[in-house]
Amino acid sequence: MFITTLLIPLARHSLPLLTAMTFIVGTASAILYGTLNQLASLVFPDSGALPAAYTSGLQASAGLVLITSLGTGFGGTQQHGGGVRAEWEFYGVISVLVGVSWFAF
Repeated sequence: MFITTLLIPLARHSLPLLTAMTFIVGTASAILYGTLNQLASLVFPDSGALPAAYTSGLQASAGLVLITSLGTGFGGTQQHGGGVRAEWEFYGVISVLVGVSWFAF
C-alpha cells in the first residue's frame, strides 16, 4: 500500500493505473478498518463504546482530509488553484499529518 501511495501522482494521466491503485488502497483500507473494528469489539465485548469511539475517530480523520483539500485547492479547476502546485501541497500536508499521527501513536 505504501508503494501505491507513492505512485498516486504518477497515475494522473493513466486511468487503468489509477483504477488499479484505488482498488488496492480501498481494499487494504477496508481490511484494516474491519480488523481494527473487530479488535475494538474484543477489548470490551459487553460495551459498544470502544467500537463507537473508533468509528468516530475514523470519520473525524476524513474531516481533516476534507479541510486539507479545501485549504490547498486540490481537486478544483485550474482557475481556482487546482493545478499541479495544489496537488503537491495536498500530498505534502497529508504526509505531514500521517507522520504526526504515526509519531503520536
